[in-house]
Amino acid sequence: MLSFHACGSSVGDGGCAISLPPWAAAANGDDFFTDARGGQSREYLSLWSDETRARCRGDRSPSECYGEFAERFAERFADDIRDGVITQVIVGLGPCGELRYPSYCARRRWGFPGTGALQCYDERARAAWAMDAASRGGVPEWGRAPPNDGARYNADPDGRALDVVVLDCGGGGERSEASESESDDDGGEQSPERKQRRLAMSRSASSASNSLADLRVSSAPSISSLLENSRRHDDNEDEDAFFREAYATARGKHFLSWYARELTAHADRVLERVCDAFHRAGVDPEIGIKCPGVHWWVKHPSRAAECAAGYYGADGESAYAEIVRTCAKFNASLTFTCVEMRDIEHDAAHMCSPETLLAQVLRDCARLGVRVHGENALFRLDDDAYSQILRAYGKINTGDDDNGAKTNAGALSSFTFLRSCDALFEEENFARFTDFIRRMSA
Repeated sequence: MLSFHACGSSVGDGGCAISLPPWAAAANGDDFFTDARGGQSREYLSLWSDETRARCRGDRSPSECYGEFAERFAERFADDIRDGVITQVIVGLGPCGELRYPSYCARRRWGFPGTGALQCYDERARAAWAMDAASRGGVPEWGRAPPNDGARYNADPDGRALDVVVLDCGGGGERSEASESESDDDGGEQSPERKQRRLAMSRSASSASNSLADLRVSSAPSISSLLENSRRHDDNEDEDAFFREAYATARGKHFLSWYARELTAHADRVLERVCDAFHRAGVDPEIGIKCPGVHWWVKHPSRAAECAAGYYGADGESAYAEIVRTCAKFNASLTFTCVEMRDIEHDAAHMCSPETLLAQVLRDCARLGVRVHGENALFRLDDDAYSQILRAYGKINTGDDDNGAKTNAGALSSFTFLRSCDALFEEENFARFTDFIRRMSA
């Protein structure tokens, strides 16, 4: 994997702490995803900074840095790629290398099954939303501010605080947390700085219009008029109403479509640079991307956790259809997690359905011929998990063809087991694992 993210904020990171290099982001914090309360994630640079050059990066944009890294990688390992030693290169596109927003993060005290929070409140994101609302058939007034979901990571879609389980990033297992547990961002930021950033988020939009000058539409209202008094608008909005009702309004649908579209556009930009770099180096490995199985609240009408992470299907379309089309465009594979999970293992109150989610992604990929690779989301050594993974290698119904006949597609091209550790090699666990491998290879 070409990893462009920090390590240490995810389940299973095992106490590892590798931050982004200090030259990667501007000191003022404008390059990071920001939630509605001003909290920032330092796991991955904001996609709204993709094309923003900065002195700290040697007058390069993040997209240019990603492309240059891929080019150096291809040059260094060209022989290994041609000889088949390296057969696949997964391109990291977000937190944990996954194409998503950092809407949920254990280090930020998010716990399962909290919906997570929207991550589009930095200055560039707000300006981009204002321009989209004014120029894509929306209503300019919608662009005054993104919906304020209150940044309540540990609430249900109706805004009720939850008793959650926070998964330990340091490999210590699960620990229970009582209802909503707020903390500062990944960098341990102190409250005065956080307050200062919240003030900065409501600065006059003159600098926002400069940074997004290429987005100007002559017939649309100015950025300044669209963003004027946006913070006052935020403060008056019901913090927890968005995924209860507002998501289904015309404004809510337009916003979620934009939010998901921005994520897919980020994938398109980075994959184009990486593929161009490999082409120039004369190598052609399998390119891939990775998406997580955000399986909680899938059965809720809002599918709030998926929406917060950037997965939304407009007009009844699958939330993953546009991502799969991007994969097809670049002949890229898709690695998907939660392959080991069953619906019945989860509390019905949390409306989880990992099996529905996996089947949906497999159908989307089968229709466009996109290869799917699987991973387990959690480290498990039990027979139920192994059996569920084996079932994923069966046949998945993809619907009716033009003649009304049932069509099927092979489910997974490969599976990666996470991960090798001392527990795996304990006698009983390893015996069960080797039996699983034999059955996978049969």
